[in-house]
Amino acid sequence: RNEKIYLYLGVLYEQLGETTRAVAIMRNGLDVAVATRSLLLFNIANNLFAQGDYAGADDTYGRALATDSTLGDAYLNLNRKAEAKQRFEQLLSEFPESPLATDAKKIAEALAKADK
Repeated sequence: RNEKIYLYLGVLYEQLGETTRAVAIMRNGLDVAVATRSLLLFNIANNLFAQGDYAGADDTYGRALATDSTLGDAYLNLNRKAEAKQRFEQLLSEFPESPLATDAKKIAEALAKADK
């Protein structure tokens, strides 16, 4: 099975505002996911948060980070700003030419200003 289809279909339902369906599809994807596991968990958490299930979202963000500790946005969503800043700075250091570097720099700078 193509594990990415669960992520793409889940995001499609999320964009349509059908968060319950999005979560169900992405949870099904966890059964086959290897490369997209952390992204599935992250997106499930986002949808749970949108549904008002804050405890479920918090738990699922934690599971996403346990799978991939470089998910800077998950740290932000958990209000763990120091770890988020560290991860975005790590991205800049390791992949300065990445298309994501500009956004990572802006986020890291904003987090640094927030610490002052």
